[in-house]
Amino acid sequence: MEKVGNHVCPRCGQVAMNVYYSDQTDNRVGAWCEYCNMKAYYHGEELVQINS
Repeated sequence: MEKVGNHVCPRCGQVAMNVYYSDQTDNRVGAWCEYCNMKAYYHGEELVQINS
């Protein structure tokens, strides 16, 4: 898995979200915000929050 940081979190608005990509593809598989601890996964292009 490859991690790309510095994305804007849709929940808190901070530039602290890491987006995780499947190895050797451009498919996003998950995301985690270091600021508010939001965890999510991608269902197609939609970001689905795991924790509230």
